[in-house]
Amino acid sequence: MSIAQLSNQRLQRRLVLSLALVARLIYFVATGPYDRFLTSGDSLYYIRNSWFIFHNALPTTLSNIGLLYPLFLSPAWAIFPAVSYLTGPMSVPIPLLFLIRLVQITLSLLIVRLSYQLAYRLTGDHRASLIAAIGLGLGPAFIAEPFHILTETVFMTLLVLGIWFYTAALDRQSAGRFVAAGFTFGLAALTRPILILFPFCLAPHLIIRSGSRLRLKLSGAFLGMFLLTLLPWSVYLHQGTGSWVPEGLFSNLWIGSFGTGQFVGSSTLDELRQGFEESNIGYAGEAARNIAADPAGWLLLRVRNTAEALLQPHGTDNLPDYQIKRAFVNWVRSDRSVGGFLEIVSVPGFWDKLAIYLFHYVALIFGTVGVWYSLKAWRRLYVPLLTIPYFIGLYGMLTVQPRYLFPTQIFFWIFAGIGMAEIHRRLTHRKASLPQSRQSQ
Repeated sequence: MSIAQLSNQRLQRRLVLSLALVARLIYFVATGPYDRFLTSGDSLYYIRNSWFIFHNALPTTLSNIGLLYPLFLSPAWAIFPAVSYLTGPMSVPIPLLFLIRLVQITLSLLIVRLSYQLAYRLTGDHRASLIAAIGLGLGPAFIAEPFHILTETVFMTLLVLGIWFYTAALDRQSAGRFVAAGFTFGLAALTRPILILFPFCLAPHLIIRSGSRLRLKLSGAFLGMFLLTLLPWSVYLHQGTGSWVPEGLFSNLWIGSFGTGQFVGSSTLDELRQGFEESNIGYAGEAARNIAADPAGWLLLRVRNTAEALLQPHGTDNLPDYQIKRAFVNWVRSDRSVGGFLEIVSVPGFWDKLAIYLFHYVALIFGTVGVWYSLKAWRRLYVPLLTIPYFIGLYGMLTVQPRYLFPTQIFFWIFAGIGMAEIHRRLTHRKASLPQSRQSQ
């Protein structure tokens, strides 16, 4: 590759990152200080627990969530030492929200950069990697995500960084980088416990890709560091609850085994929990009884909930336009007037939701095409090929919603880049071969 081509690629990467930064800053200016924060009780929960951690005053053991995100937020309270106990969203200092969001904007740009590098390392294709970076940098859901006081931005940064370390370690057979990968995956699991099993799913791949003499050393460095990173958290959980693993995984298995298979409110769950011991054993036992009573019904429920979460883009549940689909159906069946159409598209949030849906389905459709084209190179692309079914499968057995599956969009976009680039190559090759076939005739 010539110096001019390398320079052009570097310029394109910088342009995408610059546009991604500008889009986030515009959204930052346009977003009110409490907008997107009031929409989720989880946000106040994380903020409040970060206040408790900073003041060394946690009232209970945090056993249903990962500990890292409240820890990540807690140092910001050093700027506001006089703030008393938080009574509600409006008691959270506005500068604190601004600071958190600026840090998460930086992390979201790091996700774009690392995803480009990861895609390029795996494929060697600048066009495919750039398409992935454009989807992640300019996708509306990714632009808005850093403004949510939720785990997603930090978790996705650690997930991509861990995979970046892992693929680099494979290329160089570097024990040090495997240690870094294990540590980073450990931090990601401390943010979202769903990742606890992920490194063990990578171990067979590591053994296949490593030389016979290095297999034990490299896998030991990787998994050993991962488990060592989780050890303080496990001790903390055991001291508080008597269990070495978080209760959130088993409680969600139970919640997903009855009714709608979704969270139905704390008060309702408290009533249901009165009939058994509130522990991992109790949750697992109740879930097993529910599943055994109607295994086919449970499977159908989990498949339906997972499909709904996968097909509804993350970021649309906060927009006030759930009746748009129904309005379009009614318009097609009866109205069909220009005025009726304009009335529908002028609903607040319509264009926001349309853009989110567009990026989401482009990623799903072309990502699926890219996965198909990538199956022959599965040894090279094992990690992104694993990540999508890992998240869908595990959350599918627990409780699932679009936010939980949002990290898979990173890897759908990586494969969408592969799919689009391959389609472009095939069309170009077909056009180039047409004149030759005509001459032969």
